[in-house]
Amino acid sequence: MSKEDPKNGAGAMVAKLAGVVAKNLPDIGPHPILELAEGASVFLIDGNVYSSSNGDATEDFVERKGKKTNEKTYLAQLGSFDFFDELYLSRSEQVMDVASLVCEKELESSIELPAKNEDLDLPQIIYREVFPYLANGKFEKEVSSLLGISYEGRESGASQLGKNKNDSVVLAKIKEINQQIGLYLRNVPDLDEPAPPKGNRNVKEKKLDLLLSEPIIIKARPVDKDAGLFFKALKGYDLALIDGKIFEMAKAKKNSDLEISVSVANTRYELVPSRKTLAELDRLYKFNLGKKMVSDVLKQYISENKALALFEKQNGVLLSMRDREEYAGDGFGFLKHDNDYYAYLEVPDFAIKSQFDGEHYLFKKSRIGIYVYMDGGRLRYNSSFYMIDNNNHPFVHNQKGPFVSICTASQSFPSSGKTEGEVIAKRLRRCRELLMFAYTGDRYNSCYQLRRKCSENHASHFEANYVEKSDLEKGITIIKGGSR
Repeated sequence: MSKEDPKNGAGAMVAKLAGVVAKNLPDIGPHPILELAEGASVFLIDGNVYSSSNGDATEDFVERKGKKTNEKTYLAQLGSFDFFDELYLSRSEQVMDVASLVCEKELESSIELPAKNEDLDLPQIIYREVFPYLANGKFEKEVSSLLGISYEGRESGASQLGKNKNDSVVLAKIKEINQQIGLYLRNVPDLDEPAPPKGNRNVKEKKLDLLLSEPIIIKARPVDKDAGLFFKALKGYDLALIDGKIFEMAKAKKNSDLEISVSVANTRYELVPSRKTLAELDRLYKFNLGKKMVSDVLKQYISENKALALFEKQNGVLLSMRDREEYAGDGFGFLKHDNDYYAYLEVPDFAIKSQFDGEHYLFKKSRIGIYVYMDGGRLRYNSSFYMIDNNNHPFVHNQKGPFVSICTASQSFPSSGKTEGEVIAKRLRRCRELLMFAYTGDRYNSCYQLRRKCSENHASHFEANYVEKSDLEKGITIIKGGSR
């Protein structure tokens, strides 16, 4: 594949992201290690940070030899490079958020998302705004095994996504975008090391230097691809940051007489003035951080699943939702009931071991729904929940028939998200969690207590749900009722 013009397509997107990151990174200040070096001597050795121990004697120290006495400054390990990297990365989250917004907008514009909400009907808007959050692959992978829901490994929306005739074209396009971005990132040059100062000594003089004194050998530690950003910025060298200057650290020769030396982990080092400056070190670190941030944002948004969902909305699936009265995805969907639309999420088969009689009660797979509607061109929802397939859960309070209301008492539910569609998805997942794991009280109305026979001598409300533990199918989740 030919190299893409960075002024167009995927290259333009990467360049724009790099610009956003470069513009915002200076606002978060220098790396914490470099901040520390502004007020104290700091020693960076084998991925760890050392500084003065404030007088406490330790095995690690800096030794300065004077004419009459030697002075020792004891060192304490303050933490690893990775620890300080994490502090700095937490500061950079805001920059990541800005870059993510730019990337999302660029991606959407590049694949020409379909019409605005006012051009779509309610089924199409449910599909577009709610389903991507209900089909979140990370959530399904981590939780589905516990909840007993089958997961096919797709993150791109409802189960129909990826199965229409446009898929081969779409996947080819996404593959092309990924290749272009990978090519562009690989061609971002590393920052050049500052050139060594040009000396005035000729070849003879340099040879004489070698004869008269053994050269100091400064060895870098190996830097693998998984090394932290600060370790990579140091290129594996041990450094001392003293009074705003950088010294490279070389293992001292045995019995060498040094004016200043550093001993850490039973290894003695001598200090060699470096051409590097703190400003260059900060610039190199931020350069590597910027590359990582651009790469992370692209990995988040430029994926086959993410882009495939967006493309397929453009290529027929979204249009096919118009006027539909029912749609079943992989564990979620929508349906029309009494002229109203409900977005729903499946709750799998599960059993509760009752805190009242110690027996097991099975609740068959059901769908829980939330009433959704349009208001002023925006998707809205009602706070109530409904059990579309009534499995006689105690929280439906002995109601019969389909579409019964679910009692959620004073339980809290999410009310914020990036979109109203995300809020609806969060609330449905919270309701599923409540049905499965919130039967924890010990003072329920006697008619809502899981017993084979009601203590008020009413009809046996849950006899139909009773099951011997040995009869439960393998894989059905058993949840202990009562306080946990």
